[in-house]
Amino acid sequence: MKTVALLLVPLFLAATGFAQTIYVCDYHLLDKEGNPSAYYRAFLVRYDDGTGFARVRFEDSRGDTNAVADMDLREDIATLKSEVKGGADTTYMMLVGSKPQLVRGKINDDYVPETFGFYQDKDGYYVPWTVAKGNLEDDNSKVIIGDYDNVNLVEQNELTEDLVLEFFNKDEDFYTGLFATTVRPLTPDQMGTTLHLLVVANTEDEEIGKTCEQDQTRTVKNFKDLSGFLGIGFNPVVISGEKYSKQAVEDAINNLRPNKKDIVIFYYTGHGFGNLNDNYKYPHLVLRTANYQPLEPNSLAMEDIYQRIVAKGARVNLEMSDCCNADPNQLAPSMPEVTRTRSSGLGWDKNTAVSLFLPPKPISILMTAADKGELAASNLSFGGFFSYNFKAALDRYLSPFNGMTGVTWDMILKEAKTQTAAKANNTICDIPTIGSRRCVQNPIYSIR
Repeated sequence: MKTVALLLVPLFLAATGFAQTIYVCDYHLLDKEGNPSAYYRAFLVRYDDGTGFARVRFEDSRGDTNAVADMDLREDIATLKSEVKGGADTTYMMLVGSKPQLVRGKINDDYVPETFGFYQDKDGYYVPWTVAKGNLEDDNSKVIIGDYDNVNLVEQNELTEDLVLEFFNKDEDFYTGLFATTVRPLTPDQMGTTLHLLVVANTEDEEIGKTCEQDQTRTVKNFKDLSGFLGIGFNPVVISGEKYSKQAVEDAINNLRPNKKDIVIFYYTGHGFGNLNDNYKYPHLVLRTANYQPLEPNSLAMEDIYQRIVAKGARVNLEMSDCCNADPNQLAPSMPEVTRTRSSGLGWDKNTAVSLFLPPKPISILMTAADKGELAASNLSFGGFFSYNFKAALDRYLSPFNGMTGVTWDMILKEAKTQTAAKANNTICDIPTIGSRRCVQNPIYSIR
């Protein structure tokens, strides 16, 4: 069953509502007396899945004020207990820097990465609050605190060539993607493509119906926007509410008539189970309309659906389910809220989108939210945990920051799997009849 977790410009267009956040921050470190001692200027990028990177301008050991360090960022959540009895605890989001490398300046200099602290504002978004240099998790590490002099949320139209060149070189992907690359037109073989979307969502279920609504809405909007972005046809079929049944799904699959250049996407959100007595690795999708109906006769094996769809011969087949893959008597856990930062409004890279969805050779992908024997968590605010991380990974790799790096489906799915597993491991799931325990959720996928 699915579960409902507490967290321990020329080339791109503005696309769907996702939060790819860019901040440019000026800050200084403080000496022992609390006086400014060193000045920095940072270009911070955060993706919806909590990952990101930073470019920091600083003065190196030779006095070069144009030195730039690059580092990865990962999200960490810290909670400070209220000092007032009955008061609310305060949660902070920390973007922790790691793997620093100098891209300009004296390359042999050792750069100590920063941690950028964010607090939650009255609208529920996390915004920059403080900065520290040094390892906050190591009591023996020297940590220097800094103060911000200026913080600016960068919108798409503010990404001028002068600003980008402060942090990037002209031969880097992000610069060339913005200012030195043109969109490749669709080939005759790519023109006339239609994206067929079949969404099956158990929105009437008393336990997970609301989370399935979130998944359904996000999925339809995402692929509708993508079709418009690519300039191809869009043929959506949604089976939910009173239409939800095994027969409706059977009919929809039988009625699929893609041609060899088309895209077929099958997406399921609802209850699922893994039968330990069969050889299926992927779950069975529960399609019954009432709990008194027998389970297995009113279910379909995800792998069987996949084989039927692939046999129809479309160029791209993408089948995804967000459901449990365990004993059907186990109930789904709930996932806590995700952290949100305001969006900078960056869109997708057109050439990357074309390479993924209109490739020269056929590709078929099968993926699900949890390995056999595991539960899949969800949340009333953002729906299925895996679905959320898949979209975040897709948005991240469609970003102009990755415009020239040869993005592949394996990179996207590996990122979605890694983030889902890592965050589940740092999350306490509230599991009905069992209680609170650490979540375990490892998505699986195959590509052929």
